[in-house]
Amino acid sequence: MHMRKIDLRISPAMTRLADSRFDQRAREIDKRYSHIAVNELTFPMMRDGDKSEYFRIHARWANQKVTARFETYRDAFRNQNVIPNDADINEMCFAFEELILTLAGSLPSELQRWLQELGEQQTIPDVRRDIQILIQEMRLEQIEAESGKSPLSSTTYNTTIHGPNYGGIQQGGQGNTQNVTLTNNLEFDTAISSIIEIIRASPLSDDDKHELEGEVSKVNKAALKNPASGLLETAKTRLDIVRLGLQGTDLLIKAGPHLAVAWGYLKHRFGC
Repeated sequence: MHMRKIDLRISPAMTRLADSRFDQRAREIDKRYSHIAVNELTFPMMRDGDKSEYFRIHARWANQKVTARFETYRDAFRNQNVIPNDADINEMCFAFEELILTLAGSLPSELQRWLQELGEQQTIPDVRRDIQILIQEMRLEQIEAESGKSPLSSTTYNTTIHGPNYGGIQQGGQGNTQNVTLTNNLEFDTAISSIIEIIRASPLSDDDKHELEGEVSKVNKAALKNPASGLLETAKTRLDIVRLGLQGTDLLIKAGPHLAVAWGYLKHRFGC
């Protein structure tokens, strides 16, 4: 079954990362159920108890995949601080429905019908509630964050140099003038500068370049912070976005060693 493109308001790079993480989790889930086989010819002749057991197995299978898809979407929206709107909710629910339909597609018609009814009556409504809870949590977090800030008429970027400057890295929106904030670690600073140079010299679109440079800039900023819960995971997510953005080209071969150096420094910096 061909899965149509899901159009969400998160960035293309974050969408690719969410899809990649879901694909990995989906493969792990499918592997756990790979021994399950249902014969379309003999299933109608099974006892009701045996049929119910097959239904429970496939219900767990479907629910686990839908949960994995929701969690990867949830993390993507949180990482970009984008609160899902009605259009996002509908798109995500369409993706959940397609997962169930794809799993049910090869099953006997009776089992297929049961699984689809479960999706319509329970699985999809449950995950819709999860999305609404996510929205409320993010709105509350946004209100709490804004309550501690004073409104600014413009954005100001402060530059602190803790070591030799290897060149500027653009941060923020188009037209902003800004420089990279460097650490006192030569290898990390060189790796960050090299990744930026590779992105800028690439044949990627201007929008993709701008987005990937922004992610590298945020990794750079994370390296200057004091160790805190979730900081390393956030930095890893940003490096993964860059890696996926360069995937499928020789750019990743060039950037790979520099990404590895940056990740190694961050793990050491935050005590892992």
